[in-house]
Amino acid sequence: MTPFLKLRPATKEDSRLLFEWANDPEVRATAFSTEQIPWEDHVRWLEKKLLDSHCTIWIALDETMTPIGQIRFDLQDKNAEVDVHLAPGQRGKGYGTLLIAEGLHSLFRSTKCVAVHSFVKADNTTSRQAFLRAGFQEQGMEHMHGQEVYHFLCKRP
Repeated sequence: MTPFLKLRPATKEDSRLLFEWANDPEVRATAFSTEQIPWEDHVRWLEKKLLDSHCTIWIALDETMTPIGQIRFDLQDKNAEVDVHLAPGQRGKGYGTLLIAEGLHSLFRSTKCVAVHSFVKADNTTSRQAFLRAGFQEQGMEHMHGQEVYHFLCKRP
């Protein structure tokens, strides 16, 4: 059975929540930069992203309206790069693929974006599978930020 998921725009009030998720050890391990993020840096980063018209951040909510993850799209021209992660305790419940699919649907509905790119570290098999199940096509391996990554692409339907 597919879990319930609803997206709402992120706000400044989500700062602590996003900070805690971003610094979760599993999230840091799959990020290009594995260092913990200082609070002050996170606050500045989020304020900048929320004001950026080329960035969209959504918070995913479950059936009880509890936040369970986030998805962010950074747009350049008609392309976007996606960043997604789930809250600790919400992994393995089927939310990852659903969050990616719902995020894509919302992005394509609200922008003129024609293609979304994802770059996943080679050892992150869980994310690779989630992107494939959400409709992304593997474009091969690339070298990015000093690491081997899989490049995934999803085009507007």
